[in-house]
Amino acid sequence: MENKKEFSKSVLALVAIVLVAVLLLTGLNFITAPLIAENGSAAAFAPLYAVMPDAAGFDQLYDAADPGSSALANIPASVQSIYGETGGMGYVLRLSTSEGYTKQPIEFTLAIDAEGKISGVELTAYPETKDMGKETYPQTYLGQDSTLANVSLVAGVTYSSTAFKNAVADGFAALIDNGLIGAGVKGDAQLL
Repeated sequence: MENKKEFSKSVLALVAIVLVAVLLLTGLNFITAPLIAENGSAAAFAPLYAVMPDAAGFDQLYDAADPGSSALANIPASVQSIYGETGGMGYVLRLSTSEGYTKQPIEFTLAIDAEGKISGVELTAYPETKDMGKETYPQTYLGQDSTLANVSLVAGVTYSSTAFKNAVADGFAALIDNGLIGAGVKGDAQLL
């Protein structure tokens, strides 16, 4: 009989310990879950803030992984995602093209302001062996509108700089075709 009492006390003690542990873990999860979600969200939006640092926030308008969830149509394959800045500053696009020399993805983030001009660009993946001026060439796009009038190709890596330029043009086409920005006006030299 004495053994049964000790066994019952041991089982009750073990059940009490498990219940306390479950309550503590539930409380810890309740406290930390919002912080973990916020940190994950901040990491996902970091490339967007890199090209549009004064943004108040972003709303995702298109995601290539789930194109049916968006009201946007006619999105070229190089456009991976489109975000609208919540304060009306413009749009940020995540672009990826495999049309470069090595056929490996060239990935970059592009900010287009409310006037339809490129306000930020950051190359995030460039697998080519010849450097198209990762620090300088993308910066030649700043201030350009959809006509890309003053952008040239880079000698020696023309194939990759063409892929980059075509992806930028795709990004503009996605925004223009969906009425998010107006098309740039071509100059006389471009019309010839």
